[in-house]
Amino acid sequence: MELLLKGIRYTNFVLLAVCKGVVTLSCAGIVVVVLTGVFYRYVLNDSLSWTEEVARFLLVYITFIGSALALKEGAHASMANWIEKTPKLIKFIM
Repeated sequence: MELLLKGIRYTNFVLLAVCKGVVTLSCAGIVVVVLTGVFYRYVLNDSLSWTEEVARFLLVYITFIGSALALKEGAHASMANWIEKTPKLIKFIM
């Protein structure tokens, strides 16, 4: 049983590392694609048709894959965080 848990933990560690790499490369890809689109549109006066779609899809991938990383790190926003940061009067009303 302990060997199975070690295997699952290792697999989780590897998958999260891959996800982190994919998110990093996707962020870099968005920067390159958007800058390329801006350059072609405003400098060369000829817009590329695919830059907006690629940037949109990369953003979707970042959102969904990054949410798994945020869940592991405990970085998702929660109501408890908001309530702790509110003043005492508003806490009392809530």
